[in-house]
Amino acid sequence: MPVLSWGHTDHWHQWGEVLAVVAGDVVARFQDGSERHVTEDSALWLPAACVHAVRMSEDAVLLPVITGDDGFDATLPPHPIGIAMTGALRRAVTRQLRAQLFDSPECFIPEVLDEVRASLDGGSSPALPRTGAARRVAQALLADPASHTSLSEWANLTFTSEATLRRAFVDETGMTFTEWLRRVRLARSRQLLDRGTPVAAVASKVGYGSTSAFIAAFRREFGHTPGRHATAA
Repeated sequence: MPVLSWGHTDHWHQWGEVLAVVAGDVVARFQDGSERHVTEDSALWLPAACVHAVRMSEDAVLLPVITGDDGFDATLPPHPIGIAMTGALRRAVTRQLRAQLFDSPECFIPEVLDEVRASLDGGSSPALPRTGAARRVAQALLADPASHTSLSEWANLTFTSEATLRRAFVDETGMTFTEWLRRVRLARSRQLLDRGTPVAAVASKVGYGSTSAFIAAFRREFGHTPGRHATAA
């Protein structure tokens, strides 16, 4: 467990904020006592005027993007919510912060928020690789997201190399293989929950070894538990 040794006391922003992390661990705490964890695999949407405190590990490096426009904020949830950190979102956040750092007139905030909305829309699976062995692997995993076949095993099954598959997923989907599979599993889990499938059964069907691990992953991705999602469905 990381030592969260520094941060910011209660504060709020005039506009919404997308909070991403390059390294380390961050915990945002809200006035109702709830918390959201942010790591390299996730991000956090904070709406305008949302009072929050932030604690960080010593090695934490943050990538905060302030929207700076009420019109941007109106298209996103009025409450804090976790976001999957896809490769596409990380690139958009990095481009925006680089533009700010070098006083560039370019603005990538619409691109950042497009990727946030794509993550929050959730229910559909991420894009498939376009070509070759990587596409065949992706199609097999869409058919059976509970598969625990490793990337090296997939490479042997598809007569290619692990490095080739790894590169294809990043180049053609914007995500690592692990990130892509997590998104597929959690997207499928929402579909199963919408059909009334019990949470424990969903965890098994999408490849999680325990219900608690599934609940934790679902909460990190969507900002609420699968039980709450099922109740709202």
